[in-house]
Amino acid sequence: MRARWRAGIQVFSEHPTLVDEFRQNRGAFLASHGWVEGSAAARVFERRMMQPDASAWFAMSNVYASVMVGCAVVFVAGLVAAVRGRLWATGARPDLYRFVGVLAGAVMAVGGIVMAVPAGGSLPKGAVAALVLGLGLFGVAAWRERMPGLVRRGLAGLGSGRLGWWFGPGLIAAALAAVVVRGVVGERVGELSLLFRWFYLQAATGIFAEHPVWGVGPDGFQSAYLLAKNPLSPEEVSSPHSVLFDYVSMLGVFGLAWCGVVVTLAARAGREWALGSGTPDGGEGGPGGSAVGGRGAIGWLGVVIGLSGLVAIWRETLPTAAAVPEAYGLLLLDGVTKLAGFVLVWLGLGAALLTVSRRAPGVMRAGLVAGGLAVLVHAQIELTGTDLSGAGWMFVVLGAGAAGRGLAASDGGGTDTDAGARAGGRWGWLAGSVVAGVLGLLVVAASVPVWGWERGLRGAAARAGTATRLAQRFEARGQGLTDESPELLVAELSAMLGRDVEMSPEGVGRAVEALRMGALEDAAEALEGIAREPATPSRAAVAAAGRVRRAAGPGGGGVRRGRGPAGPAEAVAAMVDLARWGAERWPGDSSAYRRLAGALRQRKRRCRTGAWRGRIRTLRRWNGRRSWTRSARSWARELALRYRESGDVEAASRWAGKALALHELSRLDPLAGLSDREVQMLREVASDP
Repeated sequence: MRARWRAGIQVFSEHPTLVDEFRQNRGAFLASHGWVEGSAAARVFERRMMQPDASAWFAMSNVYASVMVGCAVVFVAGLVAAVRGRLWATGARPDLYRFVGVLAGAVMAVGGIVMAVPAGGSLPKGAVAALVLGLGLFGVAAWRERMPGLVRRGLAGLGSGRLGWWFGPGLIAAALAAVVVRGVVGERVGELSLLFRWFYLQAATGIFAEHPVWGVGPDGFQSAYLLAKNPLSPEEVSSPHSVLFDYVSMLGVFGLAWCGVVVTLAARAGREWALGSGTPDGGEGGPGGSAVGGRGAIGWLGVVIGLSGLVAIWRETLPTAAAVPEAYGLLLLDGVTKLAGFVLVWLGLGAALLTVSRRAPGVMRAGLVAGGLAVLVHAQIELTGTDLSGAGWMFVVLGAGAAGRGLAASDGGGTDTDAGARAGGRWGWLAGSVVAGVLGLLVVAASVPVWGWERGLRGAAARAGTATRLAQRFEARGQGLTDESPELLVAELSAMLGRDVEMSPEGVGRAVEALRMGALEDAAEALEGIAREPATPSRAAVAAAGRVRRAAGPGGGGVRRGRGPAGPAEAVAAMVDLARWGAERWPGDSSAYRRLAGALRQRKRRCRTGAWRGRIRTLRRWNGRRSWTRSARSWARELALRYRESGDVEAASRWAGKALALHELSRLDPLAGLSDREVQMLREVASDP
């Protein structure tokens, strides 16, 4: 319910305040992001911001809705269990307990269903469909004994045969098939959300076919998508919004292993549902059932949760501790507190779900299984299975439902089949050990250059860190937070600059700024060094070096996306050279061309040199790639205008026609296209003799 309250605050309090502030400072806000009022990027951003979507503590509103779908189904199961008077498998409770259980179950069930629809926001069609599916699965499992005999026998045959293992994967396939059918229908119907999902799946399939071994990585999907997407797709997404396609496109063949985990969990959960866990006497509750959910399983769960929480909190706290050593004790206390809370919350949730899956009456287990399957189906068209805020929750619920009651049970008999299984197990362990060893060697071999890259990043950060820490000390002294001697601070600043610093606020401010600029220049050189290494695992170093180069200009113009005062010609030239090298090094990376075009624009604006010839070559090369983006439309328009300025009427007309053709492809989202004024201007250019 806390998530629901948080979502309500977002929609009815925070969102109206944000919209009012934006309307009062529209021009300044758009300029701070480098957008021109009325441009496609500004219009799309404004439309998204005006939508009162609720997300609570999740990254996106659709992820929030997906999680709430699972909660709603489980809460309804709790209500049914309370009405039946069997909260646990050990027997009925007194009437007072039953009344309290029914009341609490009713409140939570109604609240869960309401929570599945974001407060005040647009109706999430996928979440509603998943909710209907989850409640339907639960209803069939909970009341199967009251159904006609033919239906009961069919469900019994489904659970006892091999077909039951295919029920969960079949739900996944059905969700993906619905997306495919929507894609085949095309523009003949007005619904667009599933059509856009079809575009995502098309592009993800092409990306996997082009990068089948390693994938493109989480940071490379958007650039690859811009080259592989359907021309009609107006969006520039960083994920295919489908858990299976997300894994294979970003991780390659290694993503297939994660897909196997997802499908296996779906198969186990579907089998558990088909076995009839929702019957009043379904399953073997209590200690005599499966070992799943026992002390050993919960202990291992605590170890995994504790280690993952320790790593996450350590990585979060370490940079701050290195920058502010004086606060190490407070940071340690804060980290221990966070770790304890993390372990208690997630271990409690996992233990409770495992206990419900093993000891609760069948109707509660049915709700857990149905809720997990509903969330998994919704994850085929949303980010629930890959977003950090929702993936853990989804896998915990689905895993608890898939654990069931008797999957690990054994009759203890010593048959020949058991001996064969043990022999097969030995060979399986041997094959698994060999595969694990080979993969371990590959990981070590791939880690060596990554470690070198990390050392280079730490070196670049260290060069800028000294100036940053000294500036923070001056700021803390000015705010009265420390009692350091100003004379000693100025003396240290003078030693670092190699010259005397005037003992005045203006002199100290200029000296600190000069020190910061020099540190940024040193950091830029270090970043350029590691960016040009062949083993660099990320293209982010190239972009980071360019940003640092811009920030190193007088006035920090780069911080305002190039709208500040002109920087040194040498720094801008180095930025252009690095961006050109990146475009040649990664010709399939769409962002590399964008960086180069932006660098040439900086060179034109800041150094007043003729860079349009190089910019024209860059834009022609970029438009020669198979890319359909807002940037491609804008750059084709710019090429048309630049060719007209240079007197090349034929080239100007050709590029104006290309820009208009790209504009026509934005018909599914008119806001993503060119403005009416730009369209009229391009038509005039295209019609010039």
